[in-house]
Amino acid sequence: MSCWHQSSGRGYYTDKSLFHQIFARDSKKNCIWRCVVGIKESINEKNYYRLVEMLLRYTGLFAFACLGLFSPIGAANIAADTDGISRSNLTLGPFVKIGNGLYYIEVMLQKNWFDAYESCRRMGAALISFETILEWHLVNMYLFKMNIYDRYWTSGNNLSNGGRHTWHSTGAPVTLDIWAPGEPNNDGGNEHCDELGYLGTSTNYNVFNDKDCSVQRRYICEAL
Repeated sequence: MSCWHQSSGRGYYTDKSLFHQIFARDSKKNCIWRCVVGIKESINEKNYYRLVEMLLRYTGLFAFACLGLFSPIGAANIAADTDGISRSNLTLGPFVKIGNGLYYIEVMLQKNWFDAYESCRRMGAALISFETILEWHLVNMYLFKMNIYDRYWTSGNNLSNGGRHTWHSTGAPVTLDIWAPGEPNNDGGNEHCDELGYLGTSTNYNVFNDKDCSVQRRYICEAL
């Protein structure tokens, strides 16, 4: 089906079958095509084909939109999360859903604990805190499954609690049985920040460890 449209004194030609052929050959564009089809009902015919024309020119940018990095649909999914926590200020894009939580896992950059904390806050999130042993196991399992297991900063520390480790993001004490053998030991008298992944294996998740806060580590943020 071909269509001729008139807008602002200038006509333009579109061919529906051509669009289907183009998007069928390219998986990224096909993703975008599905996005376009999803919103077709909410806009008039003229603007629909103008949008498709624009997508053809700027495929790269709108591929991100299709994946939810910039889309309001992604934000709506977060706001409707089953644990009832409102996260409408975040887009789904950089976060992954594990269990009932949403997490950003930094797998490229390494930072000291303080810079990692600041990076999470700039995202409207916080360094990860573990409230249950189930959450701890699910996150560790995910890291192994995705082949990104490493040592990551958490919000745990004893910077202001006289040696007692707490989750900085919640203020709750670290009570879960997740410490690596012999930890925390404050080796050298300067290990005050807590990392995940110390001597970890796919069958051993007792990998919590206190570490010098200035050491460079990957980090995990969780949505507030």
